[in-house]
Amino acid sequence: MSVRRVQQHPNPKYHDPGAYPMLIRAPIACARVGVCVPRASYATAIKGRGEIPTLKQFILRGRVLGLYRDVLRTLRNISTSNPSLHTELKTYARGEFERNKFVREESHVRYLLSLGEKELEQMRRYIIRG
Repeated sequence: MSVRRVQQHPNPKYHDPGAYPMLIRAPIACARVGVCVPRASYATAIKGRGEIPTLKQFILRGRVLGLYRDVLRTLRNISTSNPSLHTELKTYARGEFERNKFVREESHVRYLLSLGEKELEQMRRYIIRG
């Protein structure tokens, strides 16, 4: 069961949550024994392990998400000319990202990023020539 607790601003002038827009509602996980423990959100914790990512991991995650967005943007150009090719390439790209989503070693993630960028460039050349 999740309970939301509103942080109180130290200045009593801002005791109303609606009056101070910067108040953050933090998710709290409560066990049956009544002990409330702050729960890390997906954006701040590595999924499944509950650890806060390092700066390098955070930057790599952003690069991976950026590559995925670039792939989807490139695939948008195909949708009008050949819908079946668009579906096939989108399924392939999603499958590759899903297959490697639990890779945590930074060097391997960098390798996969470079491989994905090369494949994206090849796909762009194919689209432009095709």
